[in-house]
Amino acid sequence: MLKFRRTQPLPIALDVGNDSVKMLQLAATPGGLRVSAAAKIAVGESSDGKGRDGVPRIAATLQRMLEQAPFAGRNVVASLPQSVIHLRTLRLAQRPDSDLPAAVRASAAEMFPFDLSRAAVRFLDAGLVRQGADERREIIAAAACDQDVSAFLAELHDAGLHALSLQPAPCATYRCLELFPGGPEPEGDVVVRALVDVGATHTTVVIGRDAEISFIKSLDIGGHRLSEAVSRKLGITFEEASQLRRRLASMPVSSGPRRDPVAGAAFDATRALLEELAHDVALCFRYHAVTFRGKRVGSVTLFGGEAGDRHLRTALAGVLPVSPDVGRPILTIDASAMKPADRDSASGEWAVAMGLALGAAPSAVRVALGASGSARIQNNHRPSAELVGAAAATRTLAESLTE
Repeated sequence: MLKFRRTQPLPIALDVGNDSVKMLQLAATPGGLRVSAAAKIAVGESSDGKGRDGVPRIAATLQRMLEQAPFAGRNVVASLPQSVIHLRTLRLAQRPDSDLPAAVRASAAEMFPFDLSRAAVRFLDAGLVRQGADERREIIAAAACDQDVSAFLAELHDAGLHALSLQPAPCATYRCLELFPGGPEPEGDVVVRALVDVGATHTTVVIGRDAEISFIKSLDIGGHRLSEAVSRKLGITFEEASQLRRRLASMPVSSGPRRDPVAGAAFDATRALLEELAHDVALCFRYHAVTFRGKRVGSVTLFGGEAGDRHLRTALAGVLPVSPDVGRPILTIDASAMKPADRDSASGEWAVAMGLALGAAPSAVRVALGASGSARIQNNHRPSAELVGAAAATRTLAESLTE
């Protein structure tokens, strides 16, 4: 195993989410990975509105965050904002691997809301599927318009940051599964597992086999819609409803809706949405099982700021093949450098940043961290689906970031 004689800081991981901006830096030490610096600012405090081409103006915020914690260096690996990255699934006839990039661009040309000749396009080969009597390749394509990517890079540049890579958030989050047991192995030596990332504005379902991502789907239900439902039901503001839901999520199970009428009213307000979300997630699992010939998921991990909602977990447990576990990737390493509030409450919301940081970690350290089967994951870099690598990110911002 690789040993470090001194602490080696890794690139800063940056997650620009819909409700907050998070920066996380890990350090490789003789004892493994640890958090060396972290900062988080809520969206209300983090943006001066939409700037270049609709990309959030976050340069000044990033500069403040860099001053709040002892970040080393200015190299960054970042997830693209949800408004910038677009994901589509398509099926292609069998063809040589060398022909896939051109075939993906040609087939996906009408699926994206911009001209792919002026876009960064990457794809994941999800595997072979049966379509009638034919065998086809299921492809997950990720694309970002050049002008949006350039605008985002400009925000990083204005903050004094140097982008090494830009990645889709779902692919970064999937990397966090290295830190958790894979559960039963219903397909022999292949671990089929899933994550459900319930964020502020949407829920993302990712299913994969070992290191190979085979399914990504975004659902339009998140914490904001749940808080809006509570706001309407109780006649309180959105902010008050959000605070109430956070407080209820931290309550012990014994202090449930039957004992607290306010908790009961909040649960009644969100029940229909939670059932709808659970139904939509179950449809994702069913699609995966049918498409990939009955391969059933052996473990489900919940991430995101809403992962701690026990009513959500109950709703999902009632429709999924296995009960979900809450993933708190930050708590799998030494995170004592973080503020207690960031480390202990809703720690699942750091999954994107943690996944980005893990991608920059030395392979031997990642193997030491992971549970059984993690060695297979860390040696495969396909889940990153990196849209912009180091060479492209360091070009002049005016240049087109195409392949």
